[in-house]
Amino acid sequence: MWQDALVEIGCVTGGTADPAQAAAEALRVIHRIVPYAAACLSRYDPLTGEHHTLANDGYSDQVLRFLDTHFVDDDAAYSLMRGEDTTPMRWRDFPGAVPYRETRSAVETFAPNGFVEGVTVCLYTRSGRYTGSLHLSTDSTEHPSDDAVPALVTLQTMLAGVADVMRTATDPLTTLGPGDNAAIVSREGRAVPVPGCEMGPQLARGEGLVADVAHHLAGGYLPPRFWWPDDNGGWHQVRMYPVAGGAVVVENPARLPYELTARELDVLHLMVAGYTNPQIAVALTVAPKTAAKHVEHLLAKLGCGSRTEAAVLAIREGLIRLPDERIPRLRAAA
Repeated sequence: MWQDALVEIGCVTGGTADPAQAAAEALRVIHRIVPYAAACLSRYDPLTGEHHTLANDGYSDQVLRFLDTHFVDDDAAYSLMRGEDTTPMRWRDFPGAVPYRETRSAVETFAPNGFVEGVTVCLYTRSGRYTGSLHLSTDSTEHPSDDAVPALVTLQTMLAGVADVMRTATDPLTTLGPGDNAAIVSREGRAVPVPGCEMGPQLARGEGLVADVAHHLAGGYLPPRFWWPDDNGGWHQVRMYPVAGGAVVVENPARLPYELTARELDVLHLMVAGYTNPQIAVALTVAPKTAAKHVEHLLAKLGCGSRTEAAVLAIREGLIRLPDERIPRLRAAA
C-alpha cells in the first residue's frame, strides 16, 4: 500500500537535515508508488525566479535542463497546475485541445528519451506557497495509475518543505521581536517577504536599506549585525543571516545605545578597524584634537578603559555602522 510508503517518506523528510539527501531518499521510496523510468525533484528560488534540480534519478542532463527552464516557462500542463488547477496532472489528464503526447514537450523531449507517460506534481506549502516540482516519467502507459493519484496529491505538501529555499531562512526568525521586520535580499537588490513576517516600510521600499545591503553583499562583505541610518535621521538595528543568493535581513527601528551620536558611531567603527586618532581625523575630515575628544567621550559612554576593550564590545554587541561610502575611507576600513 502506498500509505506505508508515505509514512516512510515522512520519516525521511522530517529526519534528514540535508535537503538534497532527503529528496534523493524520497525519490527511491516514490518508485514504490509510481514505478518511474526517471524522476527528479526541482526547487524554486523566489529570489531569482529559477528552478534548480535538487535530486535526480534517471533523467539525462539535457532533460533536466529542459525541466528546469523551458518546461516551467512554456509547458501548457505546467501552466495549468500553477494557475487554474493545482492537482497533479498526468499526460492522459491534460484537458488541452490536443493530447499531451502531441505537445512540444512530449514530441521534442520526452518521447525521444523513451518516455510514454508521466506526471508533474507542483509542490505547495500549507499556506499555498509554491516551492518546486516533482517530475515522474514512465516507459509504460499504465503508470502513474489511478490508485497512485491520491498519494501524489499528498506528496504536494509533504515534499514542499524539502524543496523550500526559504525553510532555512525562517530558522533564525523564531526569536523575532514585536518590532522586527524581515525580508530576503538578493545580491541583485531584490527583496522578497519571509513567510509569516512583516517586511516593514524600509525593506518593502526595495531601495535605501535594500540597495545598501545588496551593494555590500555583491562586494563580499557585510557584518552580521550593524546600524543603518535612514534619510530622516532615524536609526535601524539590522541583523544578517546568509542564505543562498543573498541574506535574510532583520530590521528594527531603534535608538542608538549608550546615548551614542552618529559621529561617535563612526569613530567606533574606525576604532574597530584599527584606526589611530590621527587616521580617524583624516578619515572624518576633522582636527586631530577633535578626533581625540570623540574617542575620549566614546570610551566614557561605553564604560571602557581602552580602545581594545571598546572594539571588543562593539563587535560583541553589533555596534557597527554599515560601511558608508559618503564618509571617506570608512568602507575600506570595514
